[in-house]
Amino acid sequence: MPQGLAVVLALAYGYLVGSIPTAYLTGRWVKGIDLRRYGSGNIGASNVAAHVGRAYFVPVMAFDLLVKGTTTVLLARAMGLGEGLQAIAGLAAVLGHGWPLYTRFVGGRAVITAAGVLLVLAPVEVFLCAAVAGLGVLLFRSTALWVGIAVALLPVWTLLLKESAEVLLLSFALVMLLAVKRLEANRIKGPEGVSWHRLMARRLVHDRDVSTAEEWTERTPGVRGDRAK
Repeated sequence: MPQGLAVVLALAYGYLVGSIPTAYLTGRWVKGIDLRRYGSGNIGASNVAAHVGRAYFVPVMAFDLLVKGTTTVLLARAMGLGEGLQAIAGLAAVLGHGWPLYTRFVGGRAVITAAGVLLVLAPVEVFLCAAVAGLGVLLFRSTALWVGIAVALLPVWTLLLKESAEVLLLSFALVMLLAVKRLEANRIKGPEGVSWHRLMARRLVHDRDVSTAEEWTERTPGVRGDRAK
């Protein structure tokens, strides 16, 4: 297969499969709800657990991790593409999950999909980041904060482990994409009376628009307004 065609197929697969709104479909099929109108509005496994049921967290997470992230990179590798192009295909999957074609570009935070990409290209870093996040959540009960810290440490681990330039660039690109996703917050309008710089700080650090996690994750359409129409 010509390399040009292989690149096109890998990128198309990554973005289109990454765009499959697993969490959104689960909410529709199981409870008949639109997750974009609940909690954080995030189409991801955490919002499924909060508003559909904890039993659905693992299958949604597994699909986002393995089918969207890992399979995309393995397919690119199987088509003979080098590590750099494999990384770009993985980024396409992350973009698809964060800004999916099928749900008006309202998606999830893409952390799990990014982890799936890294399972192939930088598996040690995945486990180090998971350990940091898990320990932080266990000790301090602040999931969003410690997931953010773990993601921010990704380039540090790649440097310490002397990974290739392609993996190092991938790690920086993933940090930037995931930070942008937090700041953009699926284009939700921030609460009135909160300055833009305070809102951006809340989103970047705590991944929410309000002061408490409970107030953010438990919101319903009657509280947040029907913005998904």
